[in-house]
Amino acid sequence: MLLTEQLKQIPDHRKAKGKKYSLWVILAMGLMGSLCGYIGYRPLADFAKLHQEQLEEL
Repeated sequence: MLLTEQLKQIPDHRKAKGKKYSLWVILAMGLMGSLCGYIGYRPLADFAKLHQEQLEEL
């Protein structure tokens, strides 16, 4: 099974208000950022901003 399929099975308990991205997308970006050495909320946000265009293409 693909990683994305596994991540999509994780229940999202967040409230609908303010949800911009699906939980699986956030988890995948966190995982990719962590594997690239970005540890912590701010560094992971920097990773997401730095690679946003490439990630959206995928």
